[in-house]
Amino acid sequence: MATSCNIINPPEQIPSYIAIDTIILETEPGQGTDKHAITDAWIYINNDIQGIYELPVTQAPLLFTGKQNLKIAGGIKHNGKILERPYYPFYDFYTNDTSFYLYPDSVVTVSAIVKYFDGLQFKWMQDFEGDTLQFEIPDTSVHIIKYADNPFEGNYSGIVTLTADTPGFMAKSPIYEFPKAENIYLEFHYKTEAEIQVGTITVNDNDEEVSLLTLFYIPPKYDLNGNLVWNKIYLDLTDEINSEYNANYTKFKIFLAAYNTDNKKIYLDNIQIIHP
Repeated sequence: MATSCNIINPPEQIPSYIAIDTIILETEPGQGTDKHAITDAWIYINNDIQGIYELPVTQAPLLFTGKQNLKIAGGIKHNGKILERPYYPFYDFYTNDTSFYLYPDSVVTVSAIVKYFDGLQFKWMQDFEGDTLQFEIPDTSVHIIKYADNPFEGNYSGIVTLTADTPGFMAKSPIYEFPKAENIYLEFHYKTEAEIQVGTITVNDNDEEVSLLTLFYIPPKYDLNGNLVWNKIYLDLTDEINSEYNANYTKFKIFLAAYNTDNKKIYLDNIQIIHP
């Protein structure tokens, strides 16, 4: 009878646990800042997903013991949306397949480091540290200038000042050719008092602007005390670049814009477009 009971109710496996305080991004020259906005850890054991956990991870249970193949991917807020949390397609996985061991009822702490995949293209890299800024500014727009008073990092950030006399702002990238059927993202840091608009401008073979479409509206970001704070955002341009309307176009500009008749300031840093 005891044997039958054990078959029906086998002893429960004691889980092991993993802890991840943060995920570090390491960059190489030409890849921009290492300041990221990774919010989640995608945990894989032996290439099978075990769960997605918001950082910091204190105790993620795993029904494995002994030596395992661990992979961790860095999850982000897709287009800044709280409920869309994929792993970022341009960050390589942290991998430990040689020295990762799990023990029942014990917590193993992992320091995860990710990097950008090899072979990516980085364009429109604006960190405001150099002498030249690559912004096409329409005549009706207020300009973006370098700002040295408490920048996000380094010596400078960019600042836009909107007033009743100069209520509009638009900054366009140079013309770029983007591959079809590939992921294309715009990353940047911002601290803003006004809503920022981001979109694409389709360009024909004669380098003439054909159409403009606003894709994203980015509101100010505040901390729990109501203070305006810097934030990083990852904006996915893939669907628009590959849309049916743009099927016959390969050239595009990316723009940032804002409009406000009150006195508002917009701070920007580490702008870059990334694609394979």
